[in-house]
Amino acid sequence: MIFRFRSFLAMDRSSIFTALAIPSFTESGQVREYIGVTMDVTDRKLTEAALQEAQSELARVARLTTMGEFAASIAHDIMQPLAATVAYGEAARTLAQSRRPKSRGGPRRHK
Repeated sequence: MIFRFRSFLAMDRSSIFTALAIPSFTESGQVREYIGVTMDVTDRKLTEAALQEAQSELARVARLTTMGEFAASIAHDIMQPLAATVAYGEAARTLAQSRRPKSRGGPRRHK
């Protein structure tokens, strides 16, 4: 039989024990005694809890990183066509200004 129990040593500290007990029988089949071992597994349980907390924090950071990458991807996909539109507009304005005839003097009047 395996037992697990907690022993409270003080208000702020407790220990966790695991006990393994095997019965010893008499020749008639009745239980004479139990032979067992008790192990303090407090440190192991605390380590497991710390590991679980670290894994949860790592998963949270991974989710945040993924969200950041996704936001950067969306921003790039939105900005790329806008930047291209601005570049084409500036190129068109430059081209239009370079082909505009230069006037000399005042306005010309046709007769």
